[in-house]
Amino acid sequence: MSEVSLQNPSHWKRLVTATGISNFGDGIYFVALPLLGATLTQDPRIIASLAAATMIPSLIFSLPIGAFVDRLHQGRAMVVVDFLRCLVLATFATLVFFDEISLWHLFILALTLGTGGLLHDISSATFLPRIVHPQDLAKVNGYKASVTEIGNGVLGPAAGGLIFGMALFVPFAVNSLTFGIAALIIVRFANQTAFPRQAKAQKEGEEERKGAYWQEIKEGARWLNNHRGLRSIAIIVAAWNIFGWMPEGVLVLYVTEVLGLGSLGFGLIFGVTSVGAIIGGMFAGRIMKSIGPTRILMISVVGYAILTLPPAFLSAPLLVGAVFFLQGIPLITWNATSTSIRQALVPRELLGRVTSVFVLLGGGLAPIGFILGGFLGDLFGLRAVFLFSGIGLLVAFCLAYRGLAEAAASFSDTMRKASVGAEQGQQ
Repeated sequence: MSEVSLQNPSHWKRLVTATGISNFGDGIYFVALPLLGATLTQDPRIIASLAAATMIPSLIFSLPIGAFVDRLHQGRAMVVVDFLRCLVLATFATLVFFDEISLWHLFILALTLGTGGLLHDISSATFLPRIVHPQDLAKVNGYKASVTEIGNGVLGPAAGGLIFGMALFVPFAVNSLTFGIAALIIVRFANQTAFPRQAKAQKEGEEERKGAYWQEIKEGARWLNNHRGLRSIAIIVAAWNIFGWMPEGVLVLYVTEVLGLGSLGFGLIFGVTSVGAIIGGMFAGRIMKSIGPTRILMISVVGYAILTLPPAFLSAPLLVGAVFFLQGIPLITWNATSTSIRQALVPRELLGRVTSVFVLLGGGLAPIGFILGGFLGDLFGLRAVFLFSGIGLLVAFCLAYRGLAEAAASFSDTMRKASVGAEQGQQ
C-alpha cells in the first residue's frame, strides 16, 4: 500500500483515539505504581528509585531504539508493542490479585513498560507522516498532544487514585485493557505491507546494514547536527528541558511555603498547566495556519519564557494559577509545531534516529533541570528559580533564533510543494 493511500483522515483519527486511550491507561499506571510501592516499603530511597526506573529507558535506549525503528515497519511495531504491554500488565495484575508481588516485580515492570513506551512513541512519531498530509501535521500533532495531556495528565491520574482504593490489582488490569483496545483500533490500517521505499531499502542495503548498527545511530545524529534549522530546534528542546523543568523541582515548596496552599491547592496548581495545554493543542493547527510556522515558533518560546517570570513576584494563588494556565498554551503549540517540522524535513529513512535524539534531549535533561532547580532554590530562594528559568530560556532563544526561522521557512516550502503536488494529483 502506498503512502498516498494511507493518508486517509480516518487513519490518523484512529491513531489519535488510540493514543488518548493508551495514555489514559498510562496516567492510571503512573499513579498506581508508586502507591503500590508504598504498600511494600516506606523507604523513600526505594520509592524514589522506582520513579527513576521509569526514566532509565529514555536515558539509555533512546538512540538504539531510534535506529531500530528505522529498520522496522513502524505501524506493525506499534501494534505489537501495545499487545505485549497488554500481556505484561495482565500478568502483573494477576500477580497483584493473588498477592504474589514483591518490589523487584515493580522495578521490572517500570523498566519493561518504559522501554516499550519508548519504542511505541518513536514508532508513532515516525509513522505519523505516512498517514497525514504535510499541511495537516500541526493540526494532528496538536490533537495528539491534547489527548495525551487529557489522558496522561488529567483523567488518568484522577482515575488511578480512585480505582486503586477499590482493589490493588484493578489499575493495572484497566491499563492492560487500554493497551489492548488501542492496538485493536489501529491494527487494520497500521499492519499493512511494507511501503515501497522501505522494502527497496531493505533489499538493497541488507548486507551493508549488518553489523553497522552504531554507524546508523551516528548517521542520524550527524544528519541532525548538519541541519542548521533542526539543530536550532534541538537546542531549544534541550534548553526547555533544563530551564523549563527547574521550577518543577521546587514547585511543591513554592506552592506550600510561598503561596501558603495545602495538598489540594498543589494539585490544582500542578494540573492547571495541563488544561491550558489541552486547549492550545486543539487549536495548534489553526493557529499555525493563521500566523505561520515562524511566528508560532518564536511566540511559543518567548511567550513561555516570559510567563515563567511572574511567579517570582506574585503571591496570590489565583494569579499564579492563571499564569500557569497560560503557560500550557505556548508549551503545546511549540511541541505540535516543532514536531511537525521535524516530521516534514527529516528523510523518512532517518526519522526514527533523529526523533530518538530529541527524545534523549527531553528524557535525559529534564532530571538535570529538576536538580538545578533544587540547588538554585536553596542558594537564592524559591522565587529566584523562576527568574533563572525564564532568563535561561530567553538566552537559548537568542542563540537559536536564526536557525528557528530557517527551519520554519523550510517547513513552509515543503508544505507549498506538497500542496501543489496534491492539486496536480487530483487533476
